[in-house]
Amino acid sequence: MRLLSTKSIIYASAIISATLTTTIAQDPLTNEQLTGYGLTLAEVDIFVSSESSNDFAGLPSSGETDQLWSDATAFEHGLSNRDTTDVPYKSFTYYPYLVCNSSPGKSRNERRDEIEATFRNTPGVNASHFYPSDSPYANNDNVTCGIMRARGGTMDKVYASNPNATDWLQVQPGLPSMKMVEGMVDAIQRAMDGEITVGVVSISEEESPNGNGYITRNILGVQNILCPGVQDFEVEDVPDEDILNAVKTFVIGNEGNYVKDSSFYHYRVYGGDGEVGVHTTRMSFWADSIQAV
Repeated sequence: MRLLSTKSIIYASAIISATLTTTIAQDPLTNEQLTGYGLTLAEVDIFVSSESSNDFAGLPSSGETDQLWSDATAFEHGLSNRDTTDVPYKSFTYYPYLVCNSSPGKSRNERRDEIEATFRNTPGVNASHFYPSDSPYANNDNVTCGIMRARGGTMDKVYASNPNATDWLQVQPGLPSMKMVEGMVDAIQRAMDGEITVGVVSISEEESPNGNGYITRNILGVQNILCPGVQDFEVEDVPDEDILNAVKTFVIGNEGNYVKDSSFYHYRVYGGDGEVGVHTTRMSFWADSIQAV
């Protein structure tokens, strides 16, 4: 699960031939190739109420917006495949994906079972490599989508071993914008500006450290909902305190570089590849907030 900086509060191989008994080695799919099996921004807007369109809005053309979304998706695929062996709990090594099955003429249960069977039958992937959800984000005559947590490299193995899955299986890594309900950023900003006060912001006056008067402090409460798998997965009972410490370390540890290194927005705005890339105004807002940590 990807987290935001403190200031941003206002702001997760091989092909087995059907006709041969040997295993044919194949190079891993690139992040860009995996991105081609994901969801477009327009599709995400249909399935999920999120801040994605607001984060990616404002470019001169839809083509530039689509490319920016693809670049962000490829970046997230790269994050999901990073080495995560230095964490205290296995549950911290999983990455969230929105997984969709568009097989025609099948029910929700049939589509869900097809996804799980495809993962289970992939060489090198077992039950500990993925964690599906029973609650679909979307379920209609054409598609069934749900959240899945998986370890790095799992999606590459699934596609490499099941080439026909590209006809019906779409896997979109969980971008940060997908994890915020639509309108959240505007509501929080309005609260911090004093336009919304009931049950959101408390204002208190305190003596300033230098004793020269008072300072006014705004306190904003935001509820973060974590995937249940973060706390209890693979018979791991992760203590609340360890989760809180992991969140705190990620947000402010290493002089803020954990967040910077995990943010596509910061990467684009502050030239992570040597030059400033195409980005939106909202991305600058997030990147500047992250830079301030």
